Amino acid sequence: MEEEKTQTYVCTECGHEGPEQDVCPECGGTMVPEEEMGMDEVEGEELVADEDEEL
Repeated sequence: MEEEKTQTYVCTECGHEGPEQDVCPECGGTMVPEEEMGMDEVEGEELVADEDEEL
């Protein structure tokens, strides 16, 4: 199995991608693992589904 050794991080402020783990070199925003950014989008979709169930 092939695994990437370098984790990609994405800035929550400007969307800059890179190997930086804490502070974005572009704007000083917070860098989070790219995988977590995808999870945030899924959580947003779940909230919409919950609203539909209440109706």
